[in-house]
Amino acid sequence: VVATALVVRCADRYPLLSAIPGPCAPCVCSNAGVLQGCPFHAELRDPILWIKGRGVTAVKVEAFKGNEGAVFLHLEDNALETLPVGLFDGLRNPHGIHLSHNKLVGLSPRLFDGLGSLSFLFLNDNRIDALPPGIFDALGSLEFLYLDHNRLVDLPPGVFDALDDLWGLELGHNQIQSIPSTTFRGLKGVVNIDISANNVSHPIEVGTFANPNLRFVSLAHNAIRSVEAGAFGKSLEHVWLTGNNLTCVGLAGVDGALPSDAGCTDEGTCDALFGIAYFGDESCDVHTDPRYNTAECMWDGGDCE
Repeated sequence: VVATALVVRCADRYPLLSAIPGPCAPCVCSNAGVLQGCPFHAELRDPILWIKGRGVTAVKVEAFKGNEGAVFLHLEDNALETLPVGLFDGLRNPHGIHLSHNKLVGLSPRLFDGLGSLSFLFLNDNRIDALPPGIFDALGSLEFLYLDHNRLVDLPPGVFDALDDLWGLELGHNQIQSIPSTTFRGLKGVVNIDISANNVSHPIEVGTFANPNLRFVSLAHNAIRSVEAGAFGKSLEHVWLTGNNLTCVGLAGVDGALPSDAGCTDEGTCDALFGIAYFGDESCDVHTDPRYNTAECMWDGGDCE
C-alpha cells in the first residue's frame, strides 16, 4: 500500500515512475499533449503540481480545477506557445509558478488575475516580445520576477507599478533599448535589478534607479555611454558596467552620478545558477557559484556564507 501510494504521489516528479501511468501522469493529457486536468493531485491535495518536461503543448482553462490549494506549479520545459485567459483563477495560495523554457510568445492581460498571494514568477527563457499593460497589476505580493532570456524590446509605462513588495527583478538577455526614468517607479521594496545583456544605449536619466531600497544594479553588456547625476539613489551599494561604452572611471567623473560609498565594476559579472532570487544575503555559497564573495559576483550582498 505504501509503495503504491508513493508511486501515485510521486509519479510526476520522477521520470522513471512517470512513464508507468502515461506521459503526463499523474495529470491527464490528450494525445496531442493538451493538459486536461490533475485529478490525482486533487485527491491527494498535493501542494506541488510538477508537470515539468512532459511535452505539454497547451493547457485547458479549467485544468487545475480541484487543486485550489496548490502552492507550487511547475510547467517549465514543455512546448507551450500561449496560455488561456483565466488559467490560474482559483489557485488560492500559490507561492511560485514556473513557466520557463517554453515557447511563450504573448501574455494575456488577465493571465495572472486571482494570484494575489504569488511570491515567485518564472517567465524566463521563452519568446515573450511584449508585456501587456496591467499584466502584473494583480500580483501585489510578488517578491521575485524572472523575465530574462526573452525578446522584450520595450517596457510599457507603469507595467511594474503595482509590485510594491518586489525584491528582485531579472530582465537580462532581452532586446530592451531604453529605460525611461519612470520604468521602476513603483518598486518601493526592490533590492536587485538586472538589466544586463540588452541593447540599452540611451542615457540613464535622473531617478531611474533611485528606489529607496535598491542596492544592486547590473547594466553590464549594453551600449550605455552616459549616466546623469541622480540616476541612482542613496541606498545603492554596487553597479555593474562591464561591456559598456561607459567605464567606472567615467561614471565617477560625473558629479552626483554615484553615491559616495557605492562600488562599481566594469571588468566582470557573475551569472548565478539561480539568478537574483535565491542569493544576496540568504542562501548563496561558494558551492553554488565559486565566484560568490569575490569582486566579480553580481548579487553578493556581502554576507554570503
